[in-house]
Amino acid sequence: MKQFFAIVPLCVALVLAGCASGSGDYEYQDIDVLIEEASWETGSVLWNSYKDLETGPMRNLAVYYFLESGEVSPLSDTLIEGLTTQIANTVSYEGMQVRVVSRTNLDQILQELAFQSSDLVDAVTQISVGKQLGAEIVVTGTIRPIDRGKKFNVQLIEVETGVVLGGFIMYLIQE
Repeated sequence: MKQFFAIVPLCVALVLAGCASGSGDYEYQDIDVLIEEASWETGSVLWNSYKDLETGPMRNLAVYYFLESGEVSPLSDTLIEGLTTQIANTVSYEGMQVRVVSRTNLDQILQELAFQSSDLVDAVTQISVGKQLGAEIVVTGTIRPIDRGKKFNVQLIEVETGVVLGGFIMYLIQE
């Protein structure tokens, strides 16, 4: 019985410590780990947005450019390639009716349309590219410098309506 009373305060302390951690849950020191975790977070946003993901119509998702200081981020290619692969793995593992459109298709469409960098930041362009890819959902975001690294604000946008389905914030800590 004494062990029970010793364990209860310990469990309460652990729960409270977990609740107090805040954004620390989304801090990473490795870009590959951040990308993998971002794919699972993307899956969570999809589950919260569509109740028929297992049985409903197939939805197409594309990963779009990430912006930093109003321009395409130098990390954008790494994020697009990594997220495309990892999100495809996540939706397959979770049994979601979601198809991920490849980076190759995105590049071909952008070349055909001959977009300039300034056009890539336009919301109308995101919707246009999404439609041409046949994507109903676009994953995109912004990257901001912070004291210890970079802050990633990732959003899932429904192409047809422009509605932000949800998103999440992650931190890449560079020590």
